[in-house]
Amino acid sequence: MASPIIPMKKDIVITESRKRVFEAILEYFKKALTSGNLKPGDRLLPERDLAAQFQVSRASLREALRALEMLGVLSVVPGNGASIVQPDPHSLSKVFGLAMSLRPTISENILEVRKIIECGAVRVACKRASPAELAYIKSTLSRMQKVSNQDDSGIAASQADFEFHKGVINATHNDFLIFLYEILEILLKRSHAERWKDALKFVPDAAEAVTEAHEGIYEAIVEGNEEKAETLMRNHFLVLDSRKPSS
Repeated sequence: MASPIIPMKKDIVITESRKRVFEAILEYFKKALTSGNLKPGDRLLPERDLAAQFQVSRASLREALRALEMLGVLSVVPGNGASIVQPDPHSLSKVFGLAMSLRPTISENILEVRKIIECGAVRVACKRASPAELAYIKSTLSRMQKVSNQDDSGIAASQADFEFHKGVINATHNDFLIFLYEILEILLKRSHAERWKDALKFVPDAAEAVTEAHEGIYEAIVEGNEEKAETLMRNHFLVLDSRKPSS
């Protein structure tokens, strides 16, 4: 078992007179993590000792530790103390999704981000997709066809739609991009759901149009045809809009 990490006193400049003590503690941990002084697997001192090292109250320390735990970089186990862990993208997704969902233009922004990233990602997928990843992407096609015929609300179809695009991202084998999409998952699912709700309201053949676009993209990835895959992905984002009747 790893030894507890003891903060160096020269790095600690926190006093109880600060307005937001827990923010100063968070800043200390941020610097320690980004510099590599703290790494996944490192255990922290017991709460009482850590508070004494920081020269802060245990209440302020707990507030900071809870924030770190919410961000997925700290695991607190009763009776076993706290330790640094690899960030949990699902925890980050909840925090990030809540904060960003309050912005009035988030739907338009997330769709624009998807267009920018996924049109490039599909080119990389053409070069790196494994047989297992191709099989997964293909499975989302039949799943979308099935749920589209059974569910007229679009909820299940939007989930299958999301899984197709996530499958393309996973096929890039780019750890940072995959991690980023996991963090954005809540907002991405919202984007897919909103698009499907709008499409089913205005476009009678929305499910067929999306399925056809997905099939073309999948075939281009199988062929390893980067130009074709990117073009089809770009057109895919325009399918529903182009078939939506003008107001």
